[in-house]
Parts: sequence; C-alpha cells; structure tokens
Amino acid sequence: MTTGTFKYIDLDSFTGKPWGKVDVDKTSYQRVERQRSVADMRAAGLDNFSTETAGFGVYHAPSQEKAFTDDAAVRGPYYAEVEALLRAKLPGVTKVVIFDHTIRRRVEGAAPPARAAAARRPDAVARRGAA
Repeated sequence: MTTGTFKYIDLDSFTGKPWGKVDVDKTSYQRVERQRSVADMRAAGLDNFSTETAGFGVYHAPSQEKAFTDDAAVRGPYYAEVEALLRAKLPGVTKVVIFDHTIRRRVEGAAPPARAAAARRPDAVARRGAA
C-alpha cells in the first residue's frame, strides 16, 4: 500500500482559536507530520462508500457540462444537476446547499496550492448555506 506524509495541527501548540494565512506559510500553530496509508478507493469498490458509512458517496453521473470553465454554467445548470442527483441518491433530503466550487485553470509557472482542505465544520457549512 502507498503511504504519504500528512501534516496535522499540533493541538498543544497554540491557545485560542487557530488561524492560518492561505497564501503564505504563517499560522498561530505548529504542524506535526504523520505517515498514513493511502489507498485507491477504486480497489475497494466505489459502491462500498456511502454517507452512512464513510460520510461521502461516490456516484457515476454523467453531466451535460463538459468544459467546467464558465462560472455561470457551473452555478446554474451544473448545480441543478448535482442537486437532482443528491435528492435521488439520498432519500429524505429536504435542502441542498452547494456553497463552494473552484474552477481550476492551468497557469504557466503557477505553483500548486500549499495546503489542501476538504473538511468543513458543520457550523461553517450552516453559515455559508444561510448566506
């Protein structure tokens, strides 16, 4: 199995609310590195992941949107497709809030993002959905 080095916030390295700058490596906390296994989800079978067991689901859902370069096309028709998919796959859903997306563009000489962030705290999601 492949392994990778992941950096986590050292919970003993700060007081108060932790903060970090996005474009420069400046934070109120230290990081600690940990080696973790990285698995190819496809080997486990994508149908084995669900919101009930993994906190996310993986679905094959071809889209009418092909380019993903026009913000209006993503926010309009594509968001509608995603909402319809979620309502179909997750019975009982009463509200769908899509609060963020990033259109990736290749820029000559540009560096990749310094940090990846995927998790959202429930209170942050609620605040963005209410906006």
